Amino acid sequence: MFEKILKKKFKNRFSKNKFFTEITTFKIGGKIKYFVEVKKAREIIFLIKLCKKYQVKYVIVGGGSNILASDKGFSGLIISTLKFCKIKFSKNMVTAQSGARLSALIMQSKNKNLSGLEWAISIPGTVGGAVVMNAGAFGEQISNFIESVIFFDGKKIKRLKRQNIFFDYRDSFFKNAKNIVILSVIFKFFYEKFEKIQKNIENFINLRLKTQNVGLASAGSIFKRLPNITAAELIDKAGLKGTTIGGAMVSTVHSGYIVNFNNATNKDVLKLIDFISKSVYNKYNVNLELEIIQIGD
Repeated sequence: MFEKILKKKFKNRFSKNKFFTEITTFKIGGKIKYFVEVKKAREIIFLIKLCKKYQVKYVIVGGGSNILASDKGFSGLIISTLKFCKIKFSKNMVTAQSGARLSALIMQSKNKNLSGLEWAISIPGTVGGAVVMNAGAFGEQISNFIESVIFFDGKKIKRLKRQNIFFDYRDSFFKNAKNIVILSVIFKFFYEKFEKIQKNIENFINLRLKTQNVGLASAGSIFKRLPNITAAELIDKAGLKGTTIGGAMVSTVHSGYIVNFNNATNKDVLKLIDFISKSVYNKYNVNLELEIIQIGD
């Protein structure tokens, strides 16, 4: 019955033939039992309630970055927000649905002479995922520009102002809360000249290309930054750059990334993560903490 309802309501936006390799930037993972693309907030709420009714597991996925999926796939429902991506402007306040790409938000804001997130231009994720992870780069983090967040808590739609939301380094209230789904985010940007914003964007793209253009499928930074040093620096110092296990490799460009250079599996990546963690701990007595999220069975 669950499957029949999905087919009837979502038609060509429902699929049983998706693999995590198709929807994650790491290009790793097995078959997804049910996959639906949503376009509206009420569709997300409908699916969550439906999953609860039929006791089906679900995970909401945006751009698929920062994710390591299981080789076994997922026996539940993946809800994709990529088509839930409208962006609206009201002076310097911008409301973005959770599936909006960060790059789209930045470029559309530029056209309105609004500045703030240029540093995030090369981050491949969506607004929702970025807020959950409190994404950041070059000394900035997305929570610095949030005015409020609208979310569904499993029962009703709520709105919280930034000052009432916990954010930390690559962490947030939303990351740790169960049954909470971000629907849209209201940002507060500042006015700037179009040419200045464009120059900022170009500078950040060039900086990213020089330092983090790993050239292969990855999930972004694997480990969180430490208080006084990056995980990449420690991995470098430990002589682990270029280390491979199966099809997974510590990037030769940026040691904080693990790349999928030859049809890597989830098991390959986890073994490499374990090897890196133990090596760094044995040499420097430092515990590395994962930044990526693991999903699937």
